[in-house]
Amino acid sequence: HISFLAEGVNDAMIDLLSPLLPVAQALSIPVLDFDKYKISRDSKQTAQKVVPLITKYLSQQMMGY
Repeated sequence: HISFLAEGVNDAMIDLLSPLLPVAQALSIPVLDFDKYKISRDSKQTAQKVVPLITKYLSQQMMGY
């Protein structure tokens, strides 16, 4: 799933790839959930949950060094 990527990056990829999604789906070519992201547009919500967790984890790991 691509929701963990930055919202701007995902939106740019959707803008670029949207015309190709129906073709890829018709040919059963994997689209890395671009089709699902196009509907959900949940990068910002995902980042609000994931970034603090990653920051905390990395802070804990770096304290030992």
